Amino acid sequence: MTETTATMFQVISHACRVLLAYAVFVFLLLLLMSNWALPYFMALKPQLLLVVIYYWTLYRPTLMPPWVILIGGLFLDLVSPVVPIGTHAASYLLIASIIKPRRRFMMGQSFMVVWAVFVLAVILDMLFKWVVITVLTATHIDLTTVLLNGFVTVLAFPLLVLVLVSVHRLLPAGRGLITQ
Repeated sequence: MTETTATMFQVISHACRVLLAYAVFVFLLLLLMSNWALPYFMALKPQLLLVVIYYWTLYRPTLMPPWVILIGGLFLDLVSPVVPIGTHAASYLLIASIIKPRRRFMMGQSFMVVWAVFVLAVILDMLFKWVVITVLTATHIDLTTVLLNGFVTVLAFPLLVLVLVSVHRLLPAGRGLITQ
């Protein structure tokens, strides 16, 4: 095997491992966009994309530039009948912009601290969406439903982080394919 061939395999391996992180993002986006015939599923559906955006913004921000967050949020907005276009995208960009400058401090913290800050991010996300939907659509959404959705999202965090940590360990050192 020549040096050029080994380098080509390394580049392909690097690209495949980075694309795995995006595959998880797209899979969870599609999961959120699907409608399942389960009772109370719409109220209980955790904000899985928020977990992914929070995790990658914290531990690998080059994988989650603002335009990727914007596109993911807009896709969710397009399939949601209640949410005005741009609500998810604006909320996710807000969370990422708050987390990113604090990532160096957060990276040295225990899982419980990272989870506690995620709880604050979920509260901010839920309140932002609740206010936007209430003001822009004049639709009253029960705050209990919003809180239940946030609670399910907080409970889903540790399980999804296990998947994201596994993917993170496969990623090559350094930056991702996408830079800001």
